[in-house]
Amino acid sequence: MGILEIIVIGLGLSMDAFAVTIANVAAAAGAATRTEVAAAGTAPAAPKTVPRPPGTAPATQPPRKGLTFAQLLAMPLVFGLYQGLMPLVGSFAGSLIAGWVEAYAGIIALVILGLIGGKMVLGGVNALRHPDEATVEGAAQLSPATLAAQGLATSIDALVVGAGFAALGVPIALAAGLIALTTFFCCVLALLLGRRFGIILGEKAQVAGGIVLVLIGIRTCFFG
Repeated sequence: MGILEIIVIGLGLSMDAFAVTIANVAAAAGAATRTEVAAAGTAPAAPKTVPRPPGTAPATQPPRKGLTFAQLLAMPLVFGLYQGLMPLVGSFAGSLIAGWVEAYAGIIALVILGLIGGKMVLGGVNALRHPDEATVEGAAQLSPATLAAQGLATSIDALVVGAGFAALGVPIALAAGLIALTTFFCCVLALLLGRRFGIILGEKAQVAGGIVLVLIGIRTCFFG
């Protein structure tokens, strides 16, 4: 198996991570756009203050933030790392886990992405129904635990691919590295597309992003 063939396999494996990255960034960009619009519409109002002890400076509500640069960079890095590690694990474990993964990978992906996506949908709907209330910030939504769960859910299939590489005698270190790099660059592209979609969708971006995650889980579970 040549390098080009491995890259093509990497492209196929990275598509779920690509879609999840777009959904994450679009949801955060849409939330930021919603906040900016709300702030513009209520600009004349005095800033909301919080109670303070006598003699201290007044405090205002902290502004909502989108994803930080570190969080944006973490998505390609984490998804690429997972996609690179899973073939290694599959190669060494081989037939011991290949059957188990084929049987339960879809269910695991559906549960993880369904829970994360469902939470995003509920938060987005709540924000649409109550725009004046504080909503979950994009930075808080994409916690390290959430990102790790997404990385696991989108890379389980790579375990089986790793077992196949071992059976074919493919150099696993080379293959894993190429798949990791392919996923990384696909997710970097997804960062740019996700922001664009978030700006276009605006207030509905968080709901749309959650729906995308749920659909990816359903596709993985029922259609492989």
